[in-house]
Amino acid sequence: MDNFVLISHHDQTSQAPSDDDNVRWLWAAPGTVGQLDRRLKAENKAKKELLYRGFNGGALLLAMPTDEDLVILQKNLDAYRVFAIPELFEQKLSPAAQYFITSKLVTKLTGKDVAEMLEWLTERLYGG
Repeated sequence: MDNFVLISHHDQTSQAPSDDDNVRWLWAAPGTVGQLDRRLKAENKAKKELLYRGFNGGALLLAMPTDEDLVILQKNLDAYRVFAIPELFEQKLSPAAQYFITSKLVTKLTGKDVAEMLEWLTERLYGG
């Protein structure tokens, strides 16, 4: 299963396409990525899976994660699989956020609405 993460102030994962059992969109508000990561690790352990894959699908940032979140995301996301709305690039960013954006090669993603962005990402990043 590919886990995608949506970082936003409100859970909007219900707008993600739901026609594929191998794709799961997860939501985390800024400051809660650590809780989500611990929950996924516990699920992984309960299923007795050997490899923890984190957010192997990718990420969509509608809000800027905290510096603590960025440490976890840095470990659990591959480059070229992180997308953000253009407004995040216009904010004053912490050094950790600047490093994350540069190292993960975060791409600006524009769309008419969240559902359109989630569908576009699911279609293009799902590895199955």
